[in-house]
Formats: sequence, structure tokens, C-alpha cells
Amino acid sequence: MNERMLSQLPRLLDELSESGWALMPQAIDDIDSSALASDLDRQWSEGRFKNAHVGQGFEQSEHKKIRSDKIHWLGDDDPELSIQYWLNEVKDLTTALNENLFLSLSAYDCHFACYDPGDFYQKHRDRFRNNPERILSVILFLNKDWLTKDAGELLIFDDENPERIVAEIKPENGSMVIFQSDKIFHEVRTTKRRRLSLTGWLKSSPRF
Repeated sequence: MNERMLSQLPRLLDELSESGWALMPQAIDDIDSSALASDLDRQWSEGRFKNAHVGQGFEQSEHKKIRSDKIHWLGDDDPELSIQYWLNEVKDLTTALNENLFLSLSAYDCHFACYDPGDFYQKHRDRFRNNPERILSVILFLNKDWLTKDAGELLIFDDENPERIVAEIKPENGSMVIFQSDKIFHEVRTTKRRRLSLTGWLKSSPRF
């Protein structure tokens, strides 16, 4: 685990335990986040991104009124060094979460996400109704020089009162948000500039 993440780990563990979510500013440095953003752009230019869907399996469908982002799934066999770097960071994070919070995380699925100006994702939770595998959601932002006027904030809602917003998080470069997939309602506000992220889920099924 890199020094930035390691130094912030105790606070992240405390906040995740107490509130069900935590923000880690500058979890990775600008060089590593820029490398990931470059790989995202390259895969975008190669036409690998698809319209995002809601639901799972045969219930998957495209709902532009719910979410309008585009995504490209990643895997352990991706040859890009930036992606392998991030996968290794997540493995170290998984070990720390298992040891400190007594979890049994053993899998990680992730994708690049791109929101063009005007895109959004309405309020939702990440765990599927009939599949309990997703335990923690992990979002890494890849946006340089994000300004308040750019909008596109990640909204976090109170798990006991899902009508109350408890955080409005700018998608700032290298910052990471982690939260309980089954409890935390969240939303992506309509963005006014291109918004990039690497979104994934730590799961309880063996996929590493």
C-alpha cells in the first residue's frame, strides 16, 4: 500500500466503522492518477465504452432517466501498468480491511466510468436485491483541477434517513471514497464537464 493510503488508513477504518463511508483525499499521487486517466482515454478512443445499465444478469437494462454514464469493465488480465498498480493497491487495502474490520473480502470487480457534460446517476444503493456479494463500494476519481462550478459531486445520504445529504464530494483527482454497498444511498449530480472515475466493489466471492 502506498504511503498516502497507509497514512490515512486509521482514519478511514474509523470513519467506515462509525458512518458506513469514508473519504480518502489524494489516495494516489498525480502521476498514477494521470496514468489511469490516460489509459481510460485510450480505451475510450478505441470504442470500448458502452452505455451503463441498471440491474443484474437477465434483469439488466438501459435506463437513461436513471443513469447516463458510459463504462468499460477491467480485469486482472489487463496489461496496462496503471491498472495493475491499482489492482495491487486494492489487494493491499482488502487485506487491511479484512484484518481490522473482521471482514471476509476476497474479490474485486471494477470498471472505468465516464460522465459527459449533462450525465448523471440518480440516487441508489450498489448491492443487488438478490445478490449479497457486494460488500464495499470503492470509487477513485481521475479529474484534474475540478472546480465547484463543474458540479458532478458524489452525494452521500444518511443511512438512517436517506432523504438527508450528509456529504457532497467533489470528484477530485486521486481521491477515493469507500462505503457500504448495502446501506449507503448515493447519487452523482449532473456534471458540467467530462467526469472520470474508476469504480469497483469489494465482494465476498472468490474472484481474485
